[in-house]
Amino acid sequence: MTWEKIKGQEKAIEILQADIESSRVTHAYIFSGIEGIGKELAAFEFIKALNCENSYANICCESCTTCNKINKKTHPEVNIVAPQDNIISIDQIRDLQKDLILKPLGIKVKCFIIEESEKLTLESSNCFLKSLEEPPDKVVFILIANKKSSLLPTITSRCKEIKFTPLSYNLQKEIFKSWQLEENTINILIDFCEGSPGKAKKYLSYNIQYWFTRVTTWISKLSKTNSEDCYQICQEFTSINNQELTSIILDLFIYYFGLCILKPENNSFSLNNTILKKLIALVQQTKQNISQRINLSLALEVMLLNIMEAKYEQ
Repeated sequence: MTWEKIKGQEKAIEILQADIESSRVTHAYIFSGIEGIGKELAAFEFIKALNCENSYANICCESCTTCNKINKKTHPEVNIVAPQDNIISIDQIRDLQKDLILKPLGIKVKCFIIEESEKLTLESSNCFLKSLEEPPDKVVFILIANKKSSLLPTITSRCKEIKFTPLSYNLQKEIFKSWQLEENTINILIDFCEGSPGKAKKYLSYNIQYWFTRVTTWISKLSKTNSEDCYQICQEFTSINNQELTSIILDLFIYYFGLCILKPENNSFSLNNTILKKLIALVQQTKQNISQRINLSLALEVMLLNIMEAKYEQ
């Protein structure tokens, strides 16, 4: 892979290439931005550019031993630290520090990528700070984070931030068309993925078009205020047994009600905007309740009953 395959991040790439060309590569970077927009791809491309055996004008050869190992994520001197049990623990940082004191072998610059670095605990952050304060030569840290502000100021002050931005509407459309998707699916993805092709791939893996059709069908049934239909929908919904998919489906409810506000012709409930906004808030509250481990079946049943009865509030 080469730089041009990282779409929509020209400014970030320009800064990284300029650092290499001017020999001003710093010991620590923060790659910030929403998930799925190329931060990790750029990290590996940057590392290859620093270490490729035959690079020319910051373009990697893609064929040398170093490039091949980095592409396969098997190079022993390119270390990835990822959350375990949703945190990056102090033990993981201590393991990093043991490796840090060893001189790089078979590579010009030893590199450490810390994925989801906002999941560093306070304890592990303070431990890591020692490595940032006195870094060895020929070492580069890349912290990948959604937001710079999610990290301790003592860490961010010692790193150079490279900002990655959501992709534009036109670029998203171009990418999604190249995936040979139907126009309806493209429109849902553009509204849903917030400029992130990575998120779009995740939604496609869950067959988002199918679930949007199901949500539309459910809402149509609920509009008839049949309690038996409501019970059946709740049974179908709770049988999914996948927390991430459940969250995506709830987002599709929000998306549908939002469409009803923007395009009244889609409003099968014939609800006014005030009620539609209340329903959006209701679904958002349901998502929050579920994340706080409130009984899933009960939370969904209450939500669906409220949606069914919404027309009586007008």
